[in-house]
Amino acid sequence: MKILLITPPLSREKAYGKFSSIGPCLPPLGLCYVAAQLVQEGYEVKIVDCFAQRFSHQDLLRIIREYSPDVVGVSATTVSYVSAQLVLQLVKQCRRAILTVLGGTHVSALPLQVLQECPDLDVAVIGEGEYTAAELMECLKGHRPWEEVRGVAFRKQGEITFTLPRLPVLDLDALPYPALHLLRNIKAYSHTPLKASGFTLPLITSRGCPYACSYCDQGVFGHRWRGHSPMRVVQEMKNLQLRYGARFVSFEDDNFLFSRPRVQEICELIAQKGIQVKWACSGRIEQLAEKDIVLMRNAGCRCIYVGIESASQRILSLLNKELDIYRITEQIRLIRKHGIRIYASFMLGLPSETREDIEKTVSLALSLPIDSATFFRYVPYPHTELRDQAFSHGKVSKDWEDYAARTDTLAYEPSSVDREYLLQASQRAYLRFFLRPQFIMRNCCRPRFIKEGLVYLVKLIRGSVGENRLFSLQPAARKKAR
Repeated sequence: MKILLITPPLSREKAYGKFSSIGPCLPPLGLCYVAAQLVQEGYEVKIVDCFAQRFSHQDLLRIIREYSPDVVGVSATTVSYVSAQLVLQLVKQCRRAILTVLGGTHVSALPLQVLQECPDLDVAVIGEGEYTAAELMECLKGHRPWEEVRGVAFRKQGEITFTLPRLPVLDLDALPYPALHLLRNIKAYSHTPLKASGFTLPLITSRGCPYACSYCDQGVFGHRWRGHSPMRVVQEMKNLQLRYGARFVSFEDDNFLFSRPRVQEICELIAQKGIQVKWACSGRIEQLAEKDIVLMRNAGCRCIYVGIESASQRILSLLNKELDIYRITEQIRLIRKHGIRIYASFMLGLPSETREDIEKTVSLALSLPIDSATFFRYVPYPHTELRDQAFSHGKVSKDWEDYAARTDTLAYEPSSVDREYLLQASQRAYLRFFLRPQFIMRNCCRPRFIKEGLVYLVKLIRGSVGENRLFSLQPAARKKAR
């Protein structure tokens, strides 16, 4: 049985807008995990990452015809969902008998709606897909009834049928390493130079997040936190280094720092095994003690990604973000004291957020001793608590392709600020942050920054000043903010 797994075509411009030349391109780990499980079960699997390979739908159509698969699985986010619909149509045009399967964040959030909108979709996968995919293949061979597969929805006699929910994978170590070797060119993938150093590959060491931030969708991994064993994490780091040539690893967990004892054991094992790969992670830094920070630095940690989101306590409460700005500031200073960079994210254009709130958030970013920042415009993703409130405080786009966090379009327009101001707010924030003398002086002596970071910054600034109206709006914005 031949299985083709696809990341739908999506242009860099649709994904990143004016920042298309510097947007990261990460390996599709979700598909790679599913592929690894299927290969372990004895199936022939091919992965086509249209985003990384810049394939069009016509390119993909040619590949489908040449490979002639029995099953096509597509993984789609909200922004790539429209493209995924066209992929499903192309598959059925090639041969109606091909089983089409759709997984990912969007279908996990809206399975009923997706099946109603996609007549060419046979099976929707809800939640984690490794074991679900393997069981679906058993159904296709006639060894198992479709109704026995947990975590799917499909049509039966014209009606949409849902099976029992798929329980989270508790023993993550039982899963094989993601099949990165099935990607066409591993060197084609890239991370943000300001966050990583050298050829970087991602690694997921845990799944789930116990926090309940109202803007975050946990439809795939859920809220139950589960982690790989420290030994598995270190072994996989070594595999990325020796097999694929990784010099830097980015832990892409929702919250790598959730379990302090596990973090400590991972760091100790890295030192014991002599792993020379540097790494970055993300998570809540409030609970870290100074000894943890020293241990992480000695084990190769060079950057921590922190979601601060807003300077307004009212907005933080709206986000269910239990964050103490004073505590975060002190922790950032402590972390940077030990040579670990801080990469912080902020959100602009949230429901009921005012210009004063936005200016306050940008001012906080400028005042914090952080090394880099992203200023995302809020996106009301499906199946999130805050999306329901967004309808009451503004206009929510019906076009899923607007749901990219960095494009020049708006997925959400809060009634509390005007559209033109919001369109330019994040671009002005980038300029104000990265053109500060403090930022330039702090980084000018770093060899990697000189080699890669400056090129990144030039492209970032070029994208930010793409329109002359950017500067014409600034004085008015400042005047109204006062």
